[in-house]
Amino acid sequence: MITSALRSGEQRALLLPEMPEHSIDLRLATETAKYRKSRIYTPLPLALDRVARYCQGERARAVRRAQAAGRYETRATSERLLVVRWVQDGRDLAYEAEDGRCGLLDDLTIIERSRVFVRTEGGELEPQSLWLKDDGSAMTEDAWKKVFRRANNRVLTQWEGLGADVRTVPWISSHSLRFSFALYVLAALHRRIDERDGRDPHGAYDERNYETAYDIVRDMLGHASVVTTKDIYLEPVKRLRSASLFNDVATATDLSEVIARLVGDSDRVLDTGTVFESGD
Repeated sequence: MITSALRSGEQRALLLPEMPEHSIDLRLATETAKYRKSRIYTPLPLALDRVARYCQGERARAVRRAQAAGRYETRATSERLLVVRWVQDGRDLAYEAEDGRCGLLDDLTIIERSRVFVRTEGGELEPQSLWLKDDGSAMTEDAWKKVFRRANNRVLTQWEGLGADVRTVPWISSHSLRFSFALYVLAALHRRIDERDGRDPHGAYDERNYETAYDIVRDMLGHASVVTTKDIYLEPVKRLRSASLFNDVATATDLSEVIARLVGDSDRVLDTGTVFESGD
């Protein structure tokens, strides 16, 4: 999530056939994007490697358990789209279903995507949703929230065990991951613009000098307008810029290091009480 800047709904709509083996530019399907605004995103090699390991491990085990329990076969035929063939149609991926239906993945909604299945070489049904719950069914919005809640509680428990101040524990959500990544990109772009224009990064801030940076992040996040991007990120960028943390973030090469710096900043650059739940 943090390197693709996809929303949780956009994440849970991803299908196996859409995932590349190598890092390339990918187009988010129109029907799964907020405001039906398709955009380009680029998953990093490390992220794709971890997704591959998930598919070979946890996901594969969840599928086998569901198959053994007969959960897929007992599902009503009308509640699944059984694909028998995938066809690359230019930039789009098309499907041919067992019942004769044909179409483009781009036109399937999040719910319709959760019903896409194929038959394995052994004749077993397998869902094509990338992210699955433990019972082998496609992830839902509530399931994603539960994943984050359990992970946050595990961190909180460890924090308490160390005798640390629990008020300093970072609380992560799909919103906070998008926010952190966008703020990282804005910091890097601001630095580049300052270097290009010979501007003092600690001088008075004029957002008009950085319109390009906000336009780029608007497109990356799929905002309907750059006004939305500025409403969410302008003040955090100003606070980050005024701190010595700004240049460190803008030049770091390890994104995990960047996020650690952001959430650990004593000034609490990321205001989890307001920004993370802004509906971004």
